[in-house]
Amino acid sequence: MAFSNDVVDGTDATASEYNELRKDTLDNAAGHTHTGAANGGKLVTHLSTGVEFGSVVTRYLAISPASFVPRTELNTWTINGGIAQANSVASLLLVAPVNLPHNAFVTSFKVYWYRDDASAAGYCSLRQSDFVNNNVEMAVADSNSSAGYHSVEDTTINQATIANNGFTYAILLEITPNDNILDVWFTGAVITYTIIKPLP
Repeated sequence: MAFSNDVVDGTDATASEYNELRKDTLDNAAGHTHTGAANGGKLVTHLSTGVEFGSVVTRYLAISPASFVPRTELNTWTINGGIAQANSVASLLLVAPVNLPHNAFVTSFKVYWYRDDASAAGYCSLRQSDFVNNNVEMAVADSNSSAGYHSVEDTTINQATIANNGFTYAILLEITPNDNILDVWFTGAVITYTIIKPLP
């Protein structure tokens, strides 16, 4: 091991000492603490493709009702206390951007609803679009027949790997009350994804 004790300005290091120190830093078989004791510290793995987690990491992206904007100027809507609902009994179309890291792998699209009228409907899909307006429906989680608050999850994801170099991503939401604007609400969505090289 090269110098293990304190050095002062002007202290020279021989080529042998420098190479030993360099090996401590770069060699996968090495791994020294700052005292110079072999195998006393945690070895840092060196990878040719950069620093990566040793296992896949699961993360979550929550989409709030406040993220949505109307798809057309004819839609009237209300964002009220964390819910999105129509302002009339006509169908409401909303869209929200989805920003996931490049190379993320989507494993689940889960949507949270409230519904108290069997004739009301809520539709929600995760979509991928390229730059010439071709669209792919990645996942769908429509409101079901359950009364009250409930969630719907889709784990069968099309085009599950996020490719921000060629596509954009969004959620398309349609709310269709029956005879009362409180028939069906959207209360949020969660996208579950895994990644090996997460952003800082």
